[in-house]
Amino acid sequence: MWLQKFIDFISQPNPKFRCKDTGWPEPGPKRFIAQLKHIYYEPAGSSQIELIQSYLGKSAKAFIEFFSKLNGAVLYADTNSDAAGILIAPVEHWDNLTHHKDHWLMLGEDVPTWVKDSIAFGEIPNSGNFFLVIVSGEHCGKIFFLDHDCLEYEIFANNFEEFIEKVITDPPGLLNKLGCNTRYSDGETETQWIPEAYATGDETL
Repeated sequence: MWLQKFIDFISQPNPKFRCKDTGWPEPGPKRFIAQLKHIYYEPAGSSQIELIQSYLGKSAKAFIEFFSKLNGAVLYADTNSDAAGILIAPVEHWDNLTHHKDHWLMLGEDVPTWVKDSIAFGEIPNSGNFFLVIVSGEHCGKIFFLDHDCLEYEIFANNFEEFIEKVITDPPGLLNKLGCNTRYSDGETETQWIPEAYATGDETL
């Protein structure tokens, strides 16, 4: 159910955000409709599925179900720039994301072992903020969000299924709650646009 709901969501035509102007570098029109796309990758192969199992152990089941259909996805990607809202990274990129996560955590004090041991499987693109799956301790299997600016980590979802549900529910609210890092472009000015409403198909905003 949760996986098919995700596939149906990213398959909807003409996704778009109504955005508000940040007023930087100078005030522009009050609203802009940003055209979006969702990018998804071919199913993971057997070697990648084996990696998931080795990384996540008993927490691997839902990840394997997802990645057997799609080896990652980029959600809410801007058609006028390289901005995007959410990256669920292909399995072969998890090592690199986790390395960058570890770099930021080295700057923190008293970081619990279960956070240090976590696997970074996603991020807010170009932000340095990561989605982590916990692989040990009392939070094993839970998804945490790491904000590198303040080195804070907080629970985002109790499991991967709930994570998927959250990233497709209220997209503008989600992106703003996670730090408002994704800014959209009108392709003509330097104005940065912040999403405030989402629609697909012939829906108007």
